[in-house]
Amino acid sequence: MYKMASTSRELSLEEIDDILFGPDSEFGSDIDDPTPNDDDDDDNTTDEDDMDEDVPATCSSTSNSLYWNKIDNSNNPIQLGNVFDYTASHKVIDFENLNPYECFTRFFPEKIYEHVAKETNKYFKSMIATKHPLPRRSRYHQWSDVTSDDIKAVVAIEIAMGILHKPTIESYFSESSFLFDTPGFREVFSRDKYQLIRSAIHFSDNDKKDGNDRLSKIRPILDMVKDLYGKYYVSNKEISIDENMIKFKGRLFFKQYLPSEASTEWGIKVWSMTDAHTGYLLKFNVYRPTGKDSAHQPSEGLGTHVVLSLLEGYENKGHTIYMDSFYNSVDLYDKLLEKKTLACGTVRINRKGLPSEMKQITVKKGALPVTWVRSDGKMLACSWQDTTRFNLLSSFGTVGTYKVKIHSKEGDREIDKPCVHVEYNKYMEELISLINFVQHTILKKRARNGTNPSGTL
Repeated sequence: MYKMASTSRELSLEEIDDILFGPDSEFGSDIDDPTPNDDDDDDNTTDEDDMDEDVPATCSSTSNSLYWNKIDNSNNPIQLGNVFDYTASHKVIDFENLNPYECFTRFFPEKIYEHVAKETNKYFKSMIATKHPLPRRSRYHQWSDVTSDDIKAVVAIEIAMGILHKPTIESYFSESSFLFDTPGFREVFSRDKYQLIRSAIHFSDNDKKDGNDRLSKIRPILDMVKDLYGKYYVSNKEISIDENMIKFKGRLFFKQYLPSEASTEWGIKVWSMTDAHTGYLLKFNVYRPTGKDSAHQPSEGLGTHVVLSLLEGYENKGHTIYMDSFYNSVDLYDKLLEKKTLACGTVRINRKGLPSEMKQITVKKGALPVTWVRSDGKMLACSWQDTTRFNLLSSFGTVGTYKVKIHSKEGDREIDKPCVHVEYNKYMEELISLINFVQHTILKKRARNGTNPSGTL
């Protein structure tokens, strides 16, 4: 349970100037041309993910006239001046009185099955042309062109195999034991027909393959479904962005290995944007590493590029985004403010434009958080120590603390937790729930030999 340490109020720009520089400061109320601080040091520490270099704390990444100054958390909390009205209202569109199958078809419409059937038939004919003459007993003699209904049946069987686990593909169609017999599979397809369709199933035209697109094999399907999530759902104001792993151990060039993800060490990394209240997936992008090809490297850094690409179509609506330290930077927050979008989250202390003191300062456990406010009153940075060190950045909210009850070995106790950290934890929980669902989903594919190389669909 949270309670405010003291009441908050919104300050004018002139009042913020007085707090930052003092009423008798040589800067006065003119915050556009302050004198640089000669005590700030350059640090060339680099970040491995997007190679951001640290710069003096007195200079943001967008303007040399902006400064950070420390705020006393023991005073009455102040409110940052960034407030954008949310121009939409949360709702689910065109889903009234639908059964589960009808809901499913909203996101996997008929045109997908028709497209897959078309490309599968085309691929099979081109494949057969290279195998003449066929062996007399080849399964390929049994082939007949598949229809969209056949593709639907294959999808249904794949889902059912994820729910009912057996050691091999053949065992689903076997009649060897009444204890493990599953006649429903045989009623849909024979074993040979199912395996024949799977051997030829295709999602794109090989003659139109884009060599620069590593997702070209499934690009048509991604293009068909990527906009459907937002079509039927208007999100709440608060949204979250994070990456998650889709378990996969098969052969794939851009497969990722993350040992920190115990349940999904190997897999496909996906950038996800979700409704922070419900965990509903709004947009996603599949991560495709570019290697050393600088022509395909995002100029603004990977984290910034991911956020701005996911936000396309959601700009200038007054959203608030919650993200972890991989994405957050002062430069990104300035770009989001231009799009009338607020942001909050943890931050790495070697990002450009942060207070240099943030890296040098030591925060003791149990002490009040150390907070800095930028001279234009549009951004705050915060460091505090709990069981570990937390550094946060926010373009909205209250400079202050909440009294939070926590459980420990010594018993229940109250701590002063930064308001921005409480806000961040609150709205990242739904995204974490979605990630856990994807990582532990029951939809698993089984290899013919009984292993599970591909993992979660």
